[in-house]
Amino acid sequence: MLNKSNDLNEKQPSKNDQTGVIGAQQFRQFLRNRNTPLLIGLLIYIAIIALIEPAFLSAYNIRNVMLQVSVAGIITIGMTLMIIAGQIDLSVGFLVGLTACIMAALLKAGVPEIIVAFSGLFICISSQMVTGLVVARLKLEPFIVTLGMMAIYRGIALLLTRGAEIPLDRKFEFLGRSRFFEIPTPVFIFIGLMILFAFILSNTVFGKQLFAVGENNEAAYLAGINVSKFKIKVYALHGLLAGIAALILMSRIGVGSPNMASGLELETIAAAVVGGAALAGGRGSIFGSFLGVVFLGIISNSMNIIGVSTFWQYIMLGAVVIGAVIIGGLNKDK
Repeated sequence: MLNKSNDLNEKQPSKNDQTGVIGAQQFRQFLRNRNTPLLIGLLIYIAIIALIEPAFLSAYNIRNVMLQVSVAGIITIGMTLMIIAGQIDLSVGFLVGLTACIMAALLKAGVPEIIVAFSGLFICISSQMVTGLVVARLKLEPFIVTLGMMAIYRGIALLLTRGAEIPLDRKFEFLGRSRFFEIPTPVFIFIGLMILFAFILSNTVFGKQLFAVGENNEAAYLAGINVSKFKIKVYALHGLLAGIAALILMSRIGVGSPNMASGLELETIAAAVVGGAALAGGRGSIFGSFLGVVFLGIISNSMNIIGVSTFWQYIMLGAVVIGAVIIGGLNKDK
């Protein structure tokens, strides 16, 4: 019996062996994560650019990159929610521009800043809720509806401003131009919202319902989800984030302009797709979208630093987006 006991003790793995097994399992899980290829690609790209131009990794440039992507990053959070739910929004850039113009006009008329801020949030939330209502109740394609809304927002902004910028006269500077510990305030807001919505998607009923609706509307309805109301809620959240972005962008630039956020919708869709979101719905993550928006921002910044023509930057960004879509298609069944 003593010999058998000794044999059993000899066969039991040591603590070091157990730690090694756990470590190997965690490493395999890391490799299987959808965000891993993007993270590795981002790190390799940063290393290459840093070898070409060491100033790329300076504290000043890192702050500059994060400030540049903060507005797009905040809207990308909302766009990620939309895409996971099987929706899309081509109007958000012009909604941000219109909202900034209205807020700038209110500031110029002497309306208190706090009222202007809440007015901007209300405009974005209510506008997106109307869009969501049209899409959900009438069962129309969000691509077409938001394309029409894009034209409406642009037309109203041009009528309001006659195509000219509305200066803020150094009002409302705090949100976009202040710093804490030498880090711009928009960066803190961007990171804070990323953490908040990553938690919401991973740990709340709303997050589970979001993926369920994006995966299959009928199955979600049979599971007890009011799909129409839920989609309107997603549009409202997207509007809230667009409103926050409009406040920051207007404050940072110091003017309200109908063209100030033109193209932002395509940039945020690209960032979400590069981050692993599926345009068909049901797949995506906040962390992946964070990597996506930072990757695109770093590409643009690094190309400027090393003197690459803007024309080539468009080509490279397009190639990255197409590559991400291809990789996502190859991995969709994994």
